[in-house]
Amino acid sequence: MFRQPDSILALIPSCSYLFLDSDGGEKRHRPTMSRYSLHNLLDWMYGGVDPSFAGNGGPECAAFLSGQQRFLESLVFLSVGVVEILLSLWKLRQLHFRELEGHLLQQPQPKQESLGKNVLLVVLCLIFGLEVGFKFATRTVIYLLNPCHVVTMMQIFLLACPPCRIAMILFRLQMHMLNGALLALLFPVVNTRLLPFEMEIYYIQHVMLYVVPIYLLRKGGIYTPEPLCNFWWALLSTGFMFVYHFSILQILGLTRIIEYLKLEGTHQDH
Repeated sequence: MFRQPDSILALIPSCSYLFLDSDGGEKRHRPTMSRYSLHNLLDWMYGGVDPSFAGNGGPECAAFLSGQQRFLESLVFLSVGVVEILLSLWKLRQLHFRELEGHLLQQPQPKQESLGKNVLLVVLCLIFGLEVGFKFATRTVIYLLNPCHVVTMMQIFLLACPPCRIAMILFRLQMHMLNGALLALLFPVVNTRLLPFEMEIYYIQHVMLYVVPIYLLRKGGIYTPEPLCNFWWALLSTGFMFVYHFSILQILGLTRIIEYLKLEGTHQDH
């Protein structure tokens, strides 16, 4: 079920011209800096996104909602997200400092925790590094903005950062962003993952999104969830996700569709 490339250049199609000249022979001189143009950088970002794959976007996906409905829904959810963020921050400011001081006093000594954290950090970095490599190889770097990848980067920071106020904030935020990883495991979208071991990395990474919090929860101290009666962290995380999805991700997605339509129109003119 994997696509077997004929040569290593098939894995890096956008860079193959660096190694071959016009006659198919090996290039002897160094390439010019023209490959760092804006067009080539954008090609690395989303040049490999193929709308012909089901669920991979495209004009049909963009036309699913009318412009008026999309604007109305975006306005509603952005407003709700901003209100959630502001209200949660106002309430958490009153509770956070007293709780933070108590958790820092309970935190284990670094020597008692360094080995487990370092091993888990190395494993997670290797897994995410492979995922980043796949994105560059397939020219779909824009997919690194996927919320699950963002949570993975947050967890890498938590494993690398010593106990502090920022670590406590990020830990509680990411605890309420793990629903996406569960949905990715229950309803996997892997039809676009054609490189060897690319599908396996998909599952391993999403499983690791739950392994890291379980490990940190066992450590306690700063990595302690809020009480069950405290919904403000969940509300804050939801607000951030609303704003992230309906502003950054939606704008980038629509921009990608516009560029795709322009490219299609250019090809039709020729």
